[in-house]
Amino acid sequence: MKLLDFFKRKKVPPAKIGEETFKRKYQSFKNLLDANNAALEVMARLETIAEGDFVFDLQYVCTKTGLILEKCKEVIDELNVLTGNRYAGLVPVFEAVKTQIQNEVAPRSPQAEGAWTIPLSQVDRRLLWEVGSKNANLGEIRNRLHLPTPDGFVLTAEAYRQVLAENNLRADLAGFFQEAAPGNLDELAEKSRARRDLLLQAKIPARLLEEVKQLYDELSATLGYQPRLALRSSGLYEDQQFSFAGQFLTKLNVSLSQFFPSYLEVLASQFSPACLVYLAQKGLSHREMAMSVGCLAMVPARASGVLFTEDPTGSQEGRMVIHAAWGLGPTVVEGAL
Repeated sequence: MKLLDFFKRKKVPPAKIGEETFKRKYQSFKNLLDANNAALEVMARLETIAEGDFVFDLQYVCTKTGLILEKCKEVIDELNVLTGNRYAGLVPVFEAVKTQIQNEVAPRSPQAEGAWTIPLSQVDRRLLWEVGSKNANLGEIRNRLHLPTPDGFVLTAEAYRQVLAENNLRADLAGFFQEAAPGNLDELAEKSRARRDLLLQAKIPARLLEEVKQLYDELSATLGYQPRLALRSSGLYEDQQFSFAGQFLTKLNVSLSQFFPSYLEVLASQFSPACLVYLAQKGLSHREMAMSVGCLAMVPARASGVLFTEDPTGSQEGRMVIHAAWGLGPTVVEGAL
């Protein structure tokens, strides 16, 4: 073959990439960049706080660390989408690093590993990532400060995950969070209603049925009567850096026969359109939505109220305000009074 003939040969064009494949890869690339930038911004914020005269606590560090880990995982996921899982080996490395970091910033009590239910008498801040901030704080008040609190127990975030696994809902809900478009409220309302219905009809794992019955019987024996319960949401990121104020459901005066339908209602409340819009605004994803639920004996309240440690109107600095009403507190909490 002559040298000139070699250079005259036609080059074979690369295989064309389908339009849909290109769109998916382009979106994955954008998602990767967004997640990377978000992680860097949080890291920069932590560095600024550490070097300055800022007051912060372990809860703040836990929240920010969780966000960094979440965004790093998103980077790995999108990188594998772009490359056909060429970097799948990063996943176990990430999980190992994640475990080390979480053990440093929020060490867990060994007895909580894999627990689906925990008596309130055993709950404290070490269990933050299993019982959520609300339940962890209540446990601190009860078990460290020894202040009066209602008796009860907690269904952990692991119980929520097991309900999803029992009903094969994990992949469906994860896909829903990725596809949900907060800007299209009509479509969001329709799709979120369908997901709420899936959870409301979910089958409860046999182990969870047994554990709740046992804890309720023990609670009844302690109190000397069969109590009605208050079921309170305690999302893993609720009442931390993000308040989720008014987003999740609380059920009052729940009997044992209505326990699990009420429990599923609390879980399903995270799929309201308002909550999903809130998630999008805060840059959170479905992984932050694992929910624990506190189950507390109802208090026969003569009056209920809310204490604001700062005047919410801002009219007077250093003044605390109490809003109260006769009976139970929903009207106060919801702002009806």
